[in-house]
Amino acid sequence: SDMSLSQVTANTEKKKRAQTQTKAPKQTMAVAPRNATNAPVAFQVGPDTPMSSATLKPGQGNVKKLAPSRSTSPQPPNPEVKIYAPCRESLKLLVAKKREEYDAGFCQAREIETSLSKIRSSQSNLWTPKGVLIAHLHEHKGAINRIRVADDPSCFATCSNDGTVKIWDMARIEGVGKNMNTKAKATYKHGGRVKCIALCRSGESLASASDNGTVHVVRLNRIKDKDSLPFVLNSDTDTVVDMEYFDTGRTSVLACATVGGRLTGYDLRAPNPAWTFSHDLNQGYITSFAVDSCQRWLALGTSSGMHICWDVRFRLPVTSWSHPAGHAVRKLIAHPEERALIVSSCRGNNEVDVWDMESGARKNVFWASHAPPLSQQKTSQFDSQMNAICCGWSPRGLYLLLGSTDKRLRLWDFARPRESLVVSKSASDPVSMTTSYIHRTIDGCDVLIESHHMPCDDEA
Repeated sequence: SDMSLSQVTANTEKKKRAQTQTKAPKQTMAVAPRNATNAPVAFQVGPDTPMSSATLKPGQGNVKKLAPSRSTSPQPPNPEVKIYAPCRESLKLLVAKKREEYDAGFCQAREIETSLSKIRSSQSNLWTPKGVLIAHLHEHKGAINRIRVADDPSCFATCSNDGTVKIWDMARIEGVGKNMNTKAKATYKHGGRVKCIALCRSGESLASASDNGTVHVVRLNRIKDKDSLPFVLNSDTDTVVDMEYFDTGRTSVLACATVGGRLTGYDLRAPNPAWTFSHDLNQGYITSFAVDSCQRWLALGTSSGMHICWDVRFRLPVTSWSHPAGHAVRKLIAHPEERALIVSSCRGNNEVDVWDMESGARKNVFWASHAPPLSQQKTSQFDSQMNAICCGWSPRGLYLLLGSTDKRLRLWDFARPRESLVVSKSASDPVSMTTSYIHRTIDGCDVLIESHHMPCDDEA
């Protein structure tokens, strides 16, 4: 019995010893230093790995890298990762979305423009003005200085040296054959010699500037009311030479240019001017200016032939260039299609130029003079010049109506330059006189030259 008891005890000890040897070695967890991503890395240390090796880099010794632990211990923020508030993130996403929508809308508008231009070019029956006189308006007692058409265009306004501004109703003029009523719809007496006018707020208000240094703004529906007083803007007793109105949505600005070289923008909804530019009179006094449709830039012309472009946002002059012959600028407008182009007329030779503001180079020239094209000979104030420029669209495409001191009204066709024409001849022109246009390239500039022909000249 003693032998059997000792054998059982020995067998039991052998089994315990075997079980102890077959058990898996106990593993120890350690945290290594932070890596380049600033996150702690966990390693598994084997039985033959000393505890000091737990701080080794991954790959050294008998170390096995584990998956990142989802421990509840807070992790310090990574300085490379920018954290924004939810409202700022939402604003950022909204701005990006609106930019994408604007780009998509701009591309779609360009595609529509291109398709419309193709349709217009494919039309066989092209519109051409006939030059038929509809009405003869003779209420003004002095020279008419400016004509402005409303956006509708249901009416237009005229100003004169007789000190009055008159509003004309197109419905009355177009029906002149039925009721014979060519009287002005309303008359406003400003005083002095009214040099320029502008229709503001979609034709709801009228702004007029006189040579006595005053600028008046009146409501069209209250012009006949004798008790209503105009809103008078102070122009520092300086004569206003040109005036433009534009609405940015946030501000309703009436811009005025004076002989003294001041460009002032009056906010019609605020008591004080919105902005003021100071022009250097060494470059000549201001004769005309134009504002971009997006109100980003403002271009002005001077009496010495200078063209100067201002940045409206920063109120700084950006670029400037001069007419090759130094001829004074008479009228300046923004190009209706290309934002980097402006159209200006200068004194003498019935010259109208299309300028690229980025390079200061002439791209197109309309030349209606007997002088050699692009000649730089001196001109006098009695030479013919284009004082009125108006742009428009038709099935033909873009065109310009040009009014000259030679009493002719011309149409400059941009799509088909050779098909340009004289809409209204002068009273002294012979009935049999014909006009033709020749297109040439001179010094890298496209020049459209006008020439007149008489039947006797052709027979000779």
